[in-house]
Amino acid sequence: MKFSYSDIQLATNDFSKENLLGEGGYGHVYKGVLKDGQQIAAKVRKEESSQGFSEFHSEVYVLSFARHKNIVMLLGYCCKERKNILIYEYICNKSLHWHLFGKLPIVYSLKNAFYTH
Repeated sequence: MKFSYSDIQLATNDFSKENLLGEGGYGHVYKGVLKDGQQIAAKVRKEESSQGFSEFHSEVYVLSFARHKNIVMLLGYCCKERKNILIYEYICNKSLHWHLFGKLPIVYSLKNAFYTH
């Protein structure tokens, strides 16, 4: 589905810092809410990103067919001038990075060797 830039701009409160979820090699990711109430994550390509429009188009095409319980679903995209934006469903269970690296290490208590934090 193709989204208008103004719809994504409105949903993310004009890509406000308060809605910034994170940043990666591709660009910034913003939380947003569409007019119908659906929460989204808008992934905005950095201008200096080496990924061009053909790679962006290929990613949109491939991800539009991806359906699996462990894959965040691509809802659509938005293109305006040099801004390429991928629109994903918003998942509120923290990031993959947090699940891989953010948990506290297991600490054993002197009272109980099976106690963990």
